[in-house]
Amino acid sequence: MNTKVKLLTLLDVFSLYGINLLSPIFSVFVVEKIDGGNLKVVGVALAINLLAGELLSLVMAKHFDKTKGDADEYRYLFLGYTVISLLPVLYIWVSSIWQVYLLQFISGLMVAISYPAWRGLYFRSIDKGKEAFEWTFNSSANGLKAASAAVLSGFVADRFGYNCVFMIAPIMGVIGIVALIRIRRYFLK
Repeated sequence: MNTKVKLLTLLDVFSLYGINLLSPIFSVFVVEKIDGGNLKVVGVALAINLLAGELLSLVMAKHFDKTKGDADEYRYLFLGYTVISLLPVLYIWVSSIWQVYLLQFISGLMVAISYPAWRGLYFRSIDKGKEAFEWTFNSSANGLKAASAAVLSGFVADRFGYNCVFMIAPIMGVIGIVALIRIRRYFLK
């Protein structure tokens, strides 16, 4: 496995660790801590995130396919993963429904610009003849990340509160951002 594939997987795992930390506690946080928060609000918030992400990601993917080279993908990936990594800390100051919706919308937009960029870079970086293994390597790494984040998040939120989870999330993301900075030489030529 080449260095680009390893670093792209490392940045994928750590940059998105924070978002995975939120997954198991998000619903409970909204219901318990947000004024007027309930399961309907949770459903709308997640729908906002998914709609923003999925609709714009198709536009971004077409854009990336039309442009030559990797520089545009790298720049969008850097922006998207940096914001996604740091965004969870903002939940410390969230107290109203519109703020939850806004953060979910921003998260969806960042997913929309970064995921197609990451996929394009990863696809062009995998070794010929090792495609199945290298895609599965990334998938398994992300599955293990999600499992460990779920356990950690539940225990930390239960023992120390939601804010502790919201502070841990960007710390993990910084590791991914460092990996992203390390791979720039491969994509910004």
